[in-house]
Amino acid sequence: EDRWTSRSSCKQRAGRAGRVAPGWSFKLFTQFAFQTKQFLEYSIPEILRVNLDETILQVKRLGFAEDIRMWFETKPIEAPSKAAVEEGVKTLINIGAIDSEDEGLTALGYHLSSLPLPPKIGKMLIFGTMFGCLDSVLTIAAQMSGEGSSGGIWSSGWGLGQREEADRKKKEFGGIWKSDHIAILNAYKGWKRARSEGRAQEFCNVNFLNAMGLETLEKIKIQLRNLLADIGFFSEDSKEGGGDRYGENMRVIKEYYVRVCIQTWLKLG
Repeated sequence: EDRWTSRSSCKQRAGRAGRVAPGWSFKLFTQFAFQTKQFLEYSIPEILRVNLDETILQVKRLGFAEDIRMWFETKPIEAPSKAAVEEGVKTLINIGAIDSEDEGLTALGYHLSSLPLPPKIGKMLIFGTMFGCLDSVLTIAAQMSGEGSSGGIWSSGWGLGQREEADRKKKEFGGIWKSDHIAILNAYKGWKRARSEGRAQEFCNVNFLNAMGLETLEKIKIQLRNLLADIGFFSEDSKEGGGDRYGENMRVIKEYYVRVCIQTWLKLG
């Protein structure tokens, strides 16, 4: 979520402009906005503004607390709300990361705690290897992880009257599945083929795609793949070890999507 920074942070960063030599600090907002309630005086501590599911996993993995609620009440300098803690616990139970009885880590939760990712994204990747469609899942997860980076893969530079055509192209990528995630997957695969033929920019122009967003998505995919390799869920030495033996089978990908993504999100909704 995008939000305004705080006044104290702005002043601190302005001070850096003249730290080594005289310099200027430019801010892309008006003085009026800076002086209104749009800007908090001080930044809200991160623990009070983020989902706690990832933090809860780390605390449990390190064995800091059997009673996670008590830990949040006593250890952090700024304690999050009880509702936020309960929401984090509920999320982890629903995705199978902690046990509903004793709230201990499950096998899945142990592996998720090894990934510096939101648990929902981590579960997508791990199950992607199990379903044998990892590369496709990496594409979808990379888009979800990098939403907001470089504007995503869909171009926002449409001319007057082109929005309907852009929407039509997006629906074409979704095909019979009528899924935004499948549309992202097909658009990315089409872009890769076009790039190998030396016509990547033409493909982007015709299909209303953001070339920079696609490049960013590919970089995030590599990062996610490396994270899986670090915990032993991916191997470059073996196609089967790489978990992508059904990567071109849309029925398998759709089955994965329904059983893992949609069911998880419905439980959390």
